[in-house]
Amino acid sequence: MHILHTKQILTLLSFSILRPRLEPFAVRSICFTHKKRKLISKFEVLPGDSNMIRNILIKLFKPETVYAHCDIPCGVYDSYLIQYHALSVLRMTDLINQLDKNAPDYDHKYSRFTATKEEQAEKCKHETRIIFGDYFKPDIHGEHFKKASEVNHKIMLLGSKTRQTVDVNTANELVTATNDFAEIFWASKNKETTRMPAPYPVVAQMVVLKA
Repeated sequence: MHILHTKQILTLLSFSILRPRLEPFAVRSICFTHKKRKLISKFEVLPGDSNMIRNILIKLFKPETVYAHCDIPCGVYDSYLIQYHALSVLRMTDLINQLDKNAPDYDHKYSRFTATKEEQAEKCKHETRIIFGDYFKPDIHGEHFKKASEVNHKIMLLGSKTRQTVDVNTANELVTATNDFAEIFWASKNKETTRMPAPYPVVAQMVVLKA
């Protein structure tokens, strides 16, 4: 995977506009590197394009080579992030419902808490999709795969519903579903778990490995 920094992408796009016949690339996605936290974009040469032009672009812009987390595959998976994001959704929902509508900073706080709730709900869904899609396999995990499939779908629905509402009960349902998913995940690895009060300013439980 070849990576270009933002300034290089702008130059590359300008090059394409000026030279329409030399349009061999496609900007596909934007992401962050974990180490440098720099905004980067990926480009690929489309099928049928000349290797000569590809080589010119690579020499011109000197893109970095990076590797995606699960494409190795590294086998490093953990359901903690799923629960963390769900608990964050619950916390933001609580804060929204506790706001004083007559306070001068109500609109400001409401906007911030809502934006964070939306972001955390989507991250919860994203992390669930990674584990279910990359880790669970029907021929290996059998009954665990079936259970994970059901709970995965439930998390997708509840994750969306928590974005649509500020209902505490719905947020709690999302937390419960992520706990169920965590238990299934660790059970598929023959690890024992237990539920304990979450060590955060929310009234909820979370699944942890037994010591």
